[in-house]
Amino acid sequence: MGGLLPRLSGSYTVPAVVALALLLVGVLQGPTSCGWPPTGEEVKTHMSIRGRRTRILMYHSIAELENDPNMLCTSPERFEAQMRYLKRHDLRGVSTSELRRAKSTGDARDLVGLTFDDGYKDFLHTAVPVLESFGFSATVFVVVGMLGKENCWNHTHNPRPRMELLGATDLREVSKRGMEVGSHSMTHADLAGLNPQTLEAEVKDSRQMLSELLGEEVEGFCYPYGSLDRAAVEAARQAGYAYACGWRAQPEHSVYAWPRIPISEKDNDLRVGVKLKVYSQYAWAQLNLRPKVAHLASRSERSSSS
Repeated sequence: MGGLLPRLSGSYTVPAVVALALLLVGVLQGPTSCGWPPTGEEVKTHMSIRGRRTRILMYHSIAELENDPNMLCTSPERFEAQMRYLKRHDLRGVSTSELRRAKSTGDARDLVGLTFDDGYKDFLHTAVPVLESFGFSATVFVVVGMLGKENCWNHTHNPRPRMELLGATDLREVSKRGMEVGSHSMTHADLAGLNPQTLEAEVKDSRQMLSELLGEEVEGFCYPYGSLDRAAVEAARQAGYAYACGWRAQPEHSVYAWPRIPISEKDNDLRVGVKLKVYSQYAWAQLNLRPKVAHLASRSERSSSS
């Protein structure tokens, strides 16, 4: 294995050793829909954005769902335990806009961004009370053209969960209680490859409509499905957003393609802690070490069979 690990002052770096161990034993290996393992492009983004210690967690629904093949739901009990983990380790959950401002002043060390995609009704009635009990804030990204309706967009796996979305009155209450509301497009469309007119409607028009509803300028955008290309990133920039969150592959390294760490029901204290501490290093290992490990394994197999 010589030559596989980066060296520092003649010895292996601890994060690299941890990353290699995770890669080999697969402690955190989970379904692709949970964002583990990361893709090669996701690795580069996590490692390249200025201040790689910036951490943003990605949730969807905080609810119990008996059949959840898309892994959208985190139970209220698990979510509260995850927030308690942050509190116990002197970390504070904040909205993405607060995290961005703190980062610009170099004061984001103990902050963790908390984001909730799609804008499910349970964010207000279940997540917000838990967040308030810990003194945390968060950002909820809502599908502006579907407020008060159900999540009828395409899902990766069937059956599609039928869950109610926040309405206009709900969003005003969410904002009044100190949470940030951002746009998740007009219709939850896959933005990569859209024609310019439709792309502008999904990105720019949703910001304008949501800003009017809330009575304040909306700062944040989140790409549906984490799907984006350079045109989508530029559309978010031109629409006047201060930042935009993605998930996996990113076409550029900036606050308009801010990567996040997916969190699910499977993430107990151990997994949350490891994801927070070595997500980037593990991702680095996925990109840099897995091909070499696979090559060594293949060579070993050929030697054994000859």
